[in-house]
Amino acid sequence: MYYAKSIKGGAETVTVNLAGSSPALEVYIAEYSGADSTAPLDASSQAAGSSSAVSSGALTTTTANDVLVAFCAGDTSCDAGAGFAARSTFHNNLLEDATIGAPGSYAATATAGAGWAMVAAAFRPQTGGTVPPPTPVAAVAVTPTSSRVALAFPAALAVTLTDANGNVLTGRAITWSSSNPAIATVSTTGVVTGVGLGAATITATCDGVAGSASVTVPSNAILGPLHVSPANPRYFADATGRAVLLAGSHTWTNFQDAGPSDPPAPFDFQAYVNFLISHHHNFTELWRWEQVKFNTETSQIYFYGQTPYQRTGPGTALDGKPKFDLRQFDATYFDRMRQRVIELGQNGIYVSIMLFDGWSISNKGGLNNAWPGHPYNKANNVNGIDGDTNGDNLGEETQTLLDSAVTVMQDSYVRHVIDAVNDLDNVMYEVSNESTGGSAEVAWEQHIITLVKQYEATKPKQHPVGMTALFPNGNDADLFASTADFISPAAPGNIDDVPAATGAKVIIHDTDHICGSCGGSGPWVWKSFTRGVSPALMDVYDGKYAVLSNPDPNNPVFEETRVNMGSVLAYASRLNLAAMPPHGELASTGYCLANPSAQGGEYLVYLPSGGSVTVDLRSSSGTLTLEWFDPTTRTVVSGGTTTGGAQRTFTAPAGSAVLYIH
Repeated sequence: MYYAKSIKGGAETVTVNLAGSSPALEVYIAEYSGADSTAPLDASSQAAGSSSAVSSGALTTTTANDVLVAFCAGDTSCDAGAGFAARSTFHNNLLEDATIGAPGSYAATATAGAGWAMVAAAFRPQTGGTVPPPTPVAAVAVTPTSSRVALAFPAALAVTLTDANGNVLTGRAITWSSSNPAIATVSTTGVVTGVGLGAATITATCDGVAGSASVTVPSNAILGPLHVSPANPRYFADATGRAVLLAGSHTWTNFQDAGPSDPPAPFDFQAYVNFLISHHHNFTELWRWEQVKFNTETSQIYFYGQTPYQRTGPGTALDGKPKFDLRQFDATYFDRMRQRVIELGQNGIYVSIMLFDGWSISNKGGLNNAWPGHPYNKANNVNGIDGDTNGDNLGEETQTLLDSAVTVMQDSYVRHVIDAVNDLDNVMYEVSNESTGGSAEVAWEQHIITLVKQYEATKPKQHPVGMTALFPNGNDADLFASTADFISPAAPGNIDDVPAATGAKVIIHDTDHICGSCGGSGPWVWKSFTRGVSPALMDVYDGKYAVLSNPDPNNPVFEETRVNMGSVLAYASRLNLAAMPPHGELASTGYCLANPSAQGGEYLVYLPSGGSVTVDLRSSSGTLTLEWFDPTTRTVVSGGTTTGGAQRTFTAPAGSAVLYIH
């Protein structure tokens, strides 16, 4: 940094003499009035570094009201520090200044994306002189100019002030306002929160100059049956074509009552719906237990309410009650199913209806055998149906195609389910929960998938049908090879490793099939989201249902997972998911959804351990807005803006973080 004192007024020419040759040269010039004409330089300092926080190092002034001028040259960019006005940001370098107070120790500050060097100089005012007035604000730009904000969740806007020459100004007071606080409120720092459905205009004002941006708070209403998104087949799409991420909790007794008493205590379904709503979930699974007695995961006798078949007799089943007539359906069962699906749909929640259950036909839990309580046990029905063709006191043959008479009964049940809910938009079907596996069982699941698709083809609406993990003889390759619309694989078998979805299937990453009742974790939710899969939690809920792992309903990991599923859905509602496949290669953390387009580029990056992340923005151009989200506190802060066209390094404010660049 060079300076000249007592220069004449009017046009000036600055000549730079180089000691050697150079392929390029940049010169930044600022002229100040009111400086001491005899000894203007009071103090100086300089420093270099690579962290995001830039400082010139301390300098000590001897005169009050010095003007502190600093120049920062950065490998990628330099942005003015708090209290400093940017006089030039040409080529992402920075010339800034600020008026300082009483004599003392000061330093110029800024932020940078990578390596930097800064030089600062403090100039004395002339005796009786005045410090330069602030440069007038010529324009206020609020970015992004148009965005979506989730109901009850925050989103950060960024504001850029510039002078008449386009130089960025900082350290100015900004006033924020909303045109409709009933739709969206805005804080003093530009954080917008959706409070009602609709649109609002957010305005930032500085020194009488205003800029604005529009925000929309969208509805979570179900808009037609889901179908696999043709633009991004990792997700479903609704009738509008918008890609839909699914995330939510499910629990074992949310359809049929179950417990150690006969009849079992009623499940409070309304409280469960309110629970899902309060956590902002949009997905659940409606569990089905085929048996009426016995739970393989406890030695305690368990009873199950609600069955699809009437118990007409004659004769007594193994539970001491009348035998089932498998040709007479109980309408109250299907009415209950329909009503629950309707209520969930009215609250924006999609429902995967479980058609069959692999834990209802065997003793795979090891503590009891569910087969004696199954309607297809020959001792329990009046139709002569025997699902245990090999006589081993297990009904695993029912989930094969070995006995056509059994298959006929199952097909009839599936059609009856479809008849009950086909007109509803929020329906999905799951063939069976953790059936045993093997080629015969896989063929049966494919038969049910085909049946659902063919029968619904004759109906007004068509819904997705899924195949979930097989246990204990499962192979996820069978799921991918099926014609199912969605799958829930068992691999990788732990929640710390989430493979990126390829788009071969819509994947619902369900803790039930990965780690049982482990409860998931917040990081698992974000890893799933940024790898293009939908997270689902096997939720212990109230802890009343007996399972082998005996999970603690008060374990905070369950609530951590629930809350974070709501958070990812909030971001999913803001993103153009149809254009955002996983792009782990674009972020140094490996967790990134991205639409790396030249215009309208959009990136969502997860930093599991916080710290710094390098994001490749070379495919995007122009100004991009930065937003930091803290998954633990669910708070957002603006990160200002950056520009595309290069690899940029960003540092999280604190702890694990999510960076939204758009």
